[in-house]
Formats: sequence, structure tokens, C-alpha cells
Amino acid sequence: MAEKDQMRWVGIRPTDPSETIPVEEQSPLSEIAIKPTSPPETIPVEEQSPLTSIRVKPASPRETIPIQPYKDFGTQIAKDYWANNSTGIIHTVTSGKSLYLCSVSLSFYNTSAGYGNMFVRDTSDNVQYRLLEIRRQANDGISVPLTFNPPLVLPAGWDICVYSGASDVLVRGFIFGYEV
Repeated sequence: MAEKDQMRWVGIRPTDPSETIPVEEQSPLSEIAIKPTSPPETIPVEEQSPLTSIRVKPASPRETIPIQPYKDFGTQIAKDYWANNSTGIIHTVTSGKSLYLCSVSLSFYNTSAGYGNMFVRDTSDNVQYRLLEIRRQANDGISVPLTFNPPLVLPAGWDICVYSGASDVLVRGFIFGYEV
């Protein structure tokens, strides 16, 4: 079914996903089974006259994730770390928690040519994700943001690190997320 005013929509076209399903009644209807679910759900029906159709309308045309208030979602983490010809830990995920990493940025302030990166390592210090890497000429700074949607989930004990590969190459890593 098309939307009522096709000239006014922006982005994804809104639709009405309800439909009428014709049925043939062979005996009085007492319930409707909804599939696919495990186990199937049933909806009781009270019949007041012979049944000729069933109107089915999903609760939402797409899956939605409930939004929780920040105070109930965990601890907000917003940290940065500066490295110069070294490796530094921006954040270590707290024991017994998971970090939902929402966004990161890597900034590069250099007076000589070099490179730097941001990475995630596990509890054995093995690199699991290399999030961003920058290689630049002398006196050529830059900042690069990266957003995760859905968030990147990191387990307890993992580190988010920043690395500078040369002297006079100042690299700043910033992270934002929630520990739950």
C-alpha cells in the first residue's frame, strides 16, 4: 500500500505494512498461531460473527532497539592519550564489564615524517583490531574520526592503545563508549 502523500516523503519511504488475509472458516475459530516464533505464540479470538478475514499488522515495520537512559546504560567512557615515539594505553576495559565502543579519533601533530595508529589488543597483548593508521609527511597534521554503529563490543581486560612511530610525531587517540 502506498503512502498517502508521495510528494512529502524524505529518505526511506514510509509504508503501512498491514494486510488483510482471506480465510475460510471450517469450524469456530478459537485462536490464531503466529509463526515463525519458537514456540509459536497464540492470540485468543472471540468470534462474534462468521469470520471472513483477519487483519494482521506488525507492531513495527522494522526491528527497533529500545533506548535506555544514560544513567541505566553503564559508565560513560571518554578518554584520550598522547604518544610521542611510544605506545600508550588509552583505556583498559574494567574487569567483569564490556566496553561498547561508539567512536574513536586519531589526531596527528608532526614536525617530522612518520606514522601512528590506534589499535585494540587482548589480555595477552595480541593486536585484535587496528582501528586507524596515519602516515604523513613533515608538518602535515590531520585528525580522523571513526564511528561504530552498532558499537564495537570489547571484553574485560582488553586495551585500546595509541602508537607513535617516530620522534616528533605526536599522536593523540580519543575514545568514547560505555562500560556495562
